Order: sequence, then structure tokens, then C-alpha cells
Amino acid sequence: MFNPLSAHELAMILSTVLRGSARWDRPLEPFETAQLLSASSIAKYLSAELAGQTATLSTFRDDLASELRDELDRQPQGTWADGIRTCLAGLDTDDPRNLGKLIGELLDTGRGQPELDRFRPQLHRLLGELASKEVSILASAGKSGGTK
Repeated sequence: MFNPLSAHELAMILSTVLRGSARWDRPLEPFETAQLLSASSIAKYLSAELAGQTATLSTFRDDLASELRDELDRQPQGTWADGIRTCLAGLDTDDPRNLGKLIGELLDTGRGQPELDRFRPQLHRLLGELASKEVSILASAGKSGGTK
């Protein structure tokens, strides 16, 4: 979900590889074959990730918001609470990179504060669940057919 390349960037890479392959007027060399197989894998996994991203991200945001509201009830004042409010205000994003940035800023706000130490296990659990869901989505794409 928090991939360094956007779907747009991956699609452009695919386009470049596929356009180049249309111009090969000879049998493929092993490197060219590997490029095409890699492009096929990128397309397959990108498609699976995009198909599951909305629901997965929505569930993560809802779960994180619930945990943050609970934390805010325990600690309604101070720098940590202000960081929680800022994070909650930005959770409507559909961009996983923005969501990652919000979480990073929340962690920066809580650095050195005991409240973050108390909250960290909940955040680790949520991030672990998110990673497990994404791995599951990608694994199902791998089972749904591939290149040989």
C-alpha cells in the first residue's frame, strides 16, 4: 500500500517496456524476455493491489481513527493530543503516501512521550494487519495465473 512508486509511475514503466517490445524485429534476447515477464508481473500485481486498495485502505483508516479517538479520550490535552487531532483531521485521504506521511508526523509528535509508548502497540497491530491484508491480496494475484 505504501509503495514508493505510484500506480501512474508503474503504468508508465509498463508502457515503455511494452512499446519497446513492439519494435523488436528479431528473436528476443534473454534480457528482453525477462523485461517482458517482469512487465507482466508488474501489471498482474498492480491490478490486484488497485482492486483491493480502496477497501483495505478504508478499513485501515477506520480502525486507526477508532484507536486515535480512544487515545484522545485517555489524553485529551497536550502535544500528543494535538498530534492526534491533526492526524484525525487528515484521515480522509485516499492517497496511501499521504496516510503514511500523517502517521510519520504523529510519531514525530509523540517522540519521547510516554503516551506514544502506550499507543505504539495498537499502531503496530494495525500496520501488521494492513501488511497482512496486502500480502494476502498479492498472494491471491499470484495464484490467479501468471507467466511462465
